[in-house]
Amino acid sequence: MKNLSTRTKAWINLMAFLISIGVNTLGALGQFNGMSQKAVSDKYHTLITPAPITFSIWSVIYLLLLITLIVMIIKAKDKAYKKMIDILSPIFLISCIFNMLWIVSFSYEKIGISTLLIFGLLFSLTTINKKLLQHKRDIPYQLASITFGLYAGWVTIATVVNIASYLVSINWNGLGIEPIIWAPMTLIICLIIVTAIKMNLKNSLYSLPVAWAYFGILMEIDRLADSLNYGPYMKPVIMVGIFFLLYLSIKQFKQNNYDAI
Repeated sequence: MKNLSTRTKAWINLMAFLISIGVNTLGALGQFNGMSQKAVSDKYHTLITPAPITFSIWSVIYLLLLITLIVMIIKAKDKAYKKMIDILSPIFLISCIFNMLWIVSFSYEKIGISTLLIFGLLFSLTTINKKLLQHKRDIPYQLASITFGLYAGWVTIATVVNIASYLVSINWNGLGIEPIIWAPMTLIICLIIVTAIKMNLKNSLYSLPVAWAYFGILMEIDRLADSLNYGPYMKPVIMVGIFFLLYLSIKQFKQNNYDAI
């Protein structure tokens, strides 16, 4: 992309995003393998799978992405925006590719492959956030840091759930440990991972989608309490986790002088 104009790069980013939206829509409608992502998720349901309504956050993230990319096109001649577009374009395209391949592989129940792909998506998004942080003095980072901070946070918890779904798909025995123990342990490990990534990215919004997912798991527990044994530890761990994640966000927001990064 080195020889392309900045505006062309910005347009390519938007086109790649719109294509990925198309793939996401086809996946949600069950056009791949006759199964939607929800159907596959239900088939490999885990004790940490959030309630269906939780996934509505995708709409928020994608709307923010659309606005961010359109602003980049409009402002492509601005020196600061030009630098940001040049910095983010290659890795953003990679993130779109990972996103689309993840949707397709998950729809075809290739859960192991989809897990590797969502790791790739997460890595590309954390890289974008890191670049925004590194160059914040020279670029108009505000909108992009909100967008990609939320995106990375949501994909982090999606990665954890994807791993859990993969373990269900291969009938993993949990090393003899009951699922009602593994589930809260997984959520605690997730908190540690989120804390480590947040410290690296310094994005105050990063942990918020994870808190939303934890709330979604809480809703799912209430919905399926009569049919699934969640054990006595899930709700306390989730409640503490939500407050901890909100604390991380507020603390980082203050450290950033009341800014995203």
